[in-house]
Amino acid sequence: MPREEVPAARRGGPAGSASTPQRLPLLERAAALASLQAAWVDAQAHGGQIVFVAGEAGLGKSSLIQAFVAGLPAPAAVVFGWCDPMHTPRPLGPVRDVARRLLGHAPGDAGMADEARHFDGLLQRLTRRPRGANRVHVLVVEDLHWIDQRSADWLQFIGRRLALLPLLIVASLRDDPRPPGHPLDAALAVLPPARCQRIALQPLSAAATALAAVGTGLDAAAAAALYRLTAGHPFFVQELLQHRHAVVGAGSQAPLTLPHTLADALQARLADQPPALRDLLALVASAPSAVARRLLQQVATRGEVAQVDEALARRLLLGADRALQFRHELLRLAVLERLPLVTRRALHRRWLDVLLALPEAEQPLDLIVHHARGADAGDLLLRHAPRAATLAAAFGAHREAAEHLAAAVEASAGAPPEVAADVLERWAYESSLAHGVDARALAARQDAARLWRQAGRLDKVGDNLAGLARMHRYLGQMSQAQTYVTQAVALLAAQPPSAAQAGALALQAQFLWLQGDVAASEAGCRQALQVAQAVGDVTSATSHSDALTTLGTARMLQGDAGGEPLLRESLALALRHGLHVQAARAYTNLAEGLMALGDLARADTVIAEGLAFDTAHDFGRWVDYLVGRQAQLRLAQERFTDALAIADGVLAQPDGQALMRLPALVARACAAARVGRTDAVPTMEEAVAAATTAGEVQELITLRVAQIEVAVLCGDPAPARQAAHWLAGLAPGAVGPRACGAWAFWLAVAEVAETPDLADAPKPDGQELPGPFAQATAGQMDEAARSFDAVGAQYFAAWARVAVARQRHPLAAGALRLADATFARLHANAARDTLRRLGLAPAPSAPAGRRGPYAAARQHAHGLTAREQQVLRLVAEGLDNAAIAERLHRSRRTVENHVSAVLGKLQVRNRLELVLRLQREPWVLRDGPADPDRPRPSTAF
Repeated sequence: MPREEVPAARRGGPAGSASTPQRLPLLERAAALASLQAAWVDAQAHGGQIVFVAGEAGLGKSSLIQAFVAGLPAPAAVVFGWCDPMHTPRPLGPVRDVARRLLGHAPGDAGMADEARHFDGLLQRLTRRPRGANRVHVLVVEDLHWIDQRSADWLQFIGRRLALLPLLIVASLRDDPRPPGHPLDAALAVLPPARCQRIALQPLSAAATALAAVGTGLDAAAAAALYRLTAGHPFFVQELLQHRHAVVGAGSQAPLTLPHTLADALQARLADQPPALRDLLALVASAPSAVARRLLQQVATRGEVAQVDEALARRLLLGADRALQFRHELLRLAVLERLPLVTRRALHRRWLDVLLALPEAEQPLDLIVHHARGADAGDLLLRHAPRAATLAAAFGAHREAAEHLAAAVEASAGAPPEVAADVLERWAYESSLAHGVDARALAARQDAARLWRQAGRLDKVGDNLAGLARMHRYLGQMSQAQTYVTQAVALLAAQPPSAAQAGALALQAQFLWLQGDVAASEAGCRQALQVAQAVGDVTSATSHSDALTTLGTARMLQGDAGGEPLLRESLALALRHGLHVQAARAYTNLAEGLMALGDLARADTVIAEGLAFDTAHDFGRWVDYLVGRQAQLRLAQERFTDALAIADGVLAQPDGQALMRLPALVARACAAARVGRTDAVPTMEEAVAAATTAGEVQELITLRVAQIEVAVLCGDPAPARQAAHWLAGLAPGAVGPRACGAWAFWLAVAEVAETPDLADAPKPDGQELPGPFAQATAGQMDEAARSFDAVGAQYFAAWARVAVARQRHPLAAGALRLADATFARLHANAARDTLRRLGLAPAPSAPAGRRGPYAAARQHAHGLTAREQQVLRLVAEGLDNAAIAERLHRSRRTVENHVSAVLGKLQVRNRLELVLRLQREPWVLRDGPADPDRPRPSTAF
């Protein structure tokens, strides 16, 4: 059931009664209020801003925000969203609040996930400036410390585009320590620092506390005692001032008898209320968020409903004519904690009775699960928590899905075996996606298989054995994985065709390919597709997608472009059926396949799309793996320092799984070797250890080729010889053309660099190599250099030119100078060190003497002039053309011309695409060496 929009603010907003007592004045908050107002001005002039109003509970965060909102010129475009303290947060809770206000109610909003509506739809809406004098949207998000994972993803999504949005986000959050892995931490880490500020509220001073007590009847001694007791905490100051008639005595001159604890003060105030009012407060306190009046009228008794106006008048509750809520979360908790357990459970049951009577399409599953947990209603948890998990997973909120299923697991003791088995296997799946594979998830899968066997469902037993195989593979335990998948296939072979059988066959085919048995893998994929087509329903879509991905990947890595349509079909199938894991795998493998074909430009596009998908669906481990592939792509694009920066970022992540770290390890080892960093060898050793433990031949092929390169560049022949012998020992055709070419080329470089003991190292035998690699292996180094140049592979071309010089070619001197210049431009320090060691370092040539205003353009990777680079930085800061013109003291027309030139040189169509590119490639903003004549690598090997 969609929550109703609450006018004004739910927390700290104006009450609906003219007789309401005055709130505590907004004391000692002038500087904070001025900071909010300044951020609003900046957002109008320079693009989006985020302000975090931080402090412990009760310091007046919401009051400050309300004062800021109230001071905005009318009509202010202000929208509120709220994070709620539920057992399991609503996926996209505050975002859905905002979307209903800005985009209107969507059909099925309570029961259907609409990714495009909440991400792209809201982005488009926020891109348009509001009408009237207020030219900026103000989004207020309350209680960010309760944010759910998907809302944190949305915050990152908007944050990356903040510079282009007329938007001010004001978010309140507590500054209490957060548990490790809290969704908010990852979001805060990637938001642009230049567009974020934090306002940290402090308690009131003694003077401000005394000022608050003016007119209350307290004398100076009592006011001093008030400060000593509350330490200037505004909420407690206000509570005690409203409670003064019970603690001061008969008159202002009576001795001050304040409660010993502030909790006592809250409880004492509640005890003063009439019983019927206390009953209403208890009912509202048992709900985790604002309560719509129409719903409250169905839950509450007639006597409790009659107390609503009194609760508003006494400022115990806040709200307008459509919703009610406690003035502060501390007060709600104080009400809830004083209730006996049996009373709390009865209240939760009352809410459940009404919520479950709603039409099924309108039932708020997250609230039902919350109240079912509070009522200790295990039967309801088993029925509704899996439904809530399904909805959360559809939003990509796998953490919340796992939490819902964890509640169902707790309630499954004594349930029928098939019921308990279902929630166990689903929890293991969602938990592994959200948190990675661990011992608890493995145990849950094993228990699920045991329970399904008790229930006589051998198809489900086989499905869980296959699930265990996947989990052990992610842990790098390939031998255990193969054992489980073999058991699954054997068990299901004796059963009628099923989606589980197709899935097990597809997984076995994937494992066969990973072990280098391409022919057996293709046969297995065909068999899996036949079973999936025989089953014919949507449940077989998973295995269908998996088999297509394996088939397509195997072909592309063998240099067959015909594999791409299979991967594209797999991706489309996965996206159509909401198969998030299959889509993530298809994105990853398609990018790898395009890199193997040398289509680096399209690989870059697929990686960007895959990262957006993985991030949006809370696939942190998949993100690490795909970013590692991105680092390998940057290496192939000869952007070595960028490859290092990306790989270092992945490897700095704590608790990364070994298999998911491998691409980043390989990229860092190779890039470090090329630039001459000392950690190349230990990084490669770590990668070898991880890949050997995992035992996947396909991963080891990439790694062994990289090991030859690192060993040659570092002058250590033993690992290169070992890797070459390992590659030569594989079945014919196991190593793809691109990998064979690199293997042969680096052994050729070893001869040029006089690396000892590699003359007899085995080379690819019988494999057709890509053109330039074949030329280099045949000793046609001059032709190979030109061929490498033609496809933008200038690093390889430079090594070929070194070989030309070693062959005492008539063009040796010129070849050496060009090779050394290329190595210098690419920061390939190891290669330059090799030239010096061999006595081949060319004499410095006279400068070309080119001068003029475009010298900076010749030094920038994309040919930007100094002024264009300056304009680019200002655009990145979020300045519009008028602001840039003012900053640079140039006309707007001149600035428009500069911006147009920047867009053209960076090959983007508008500012939005420009900012997205800078977010993905921050190195574009850095000064660096460049060759304006260098082609953009798009078909390099």
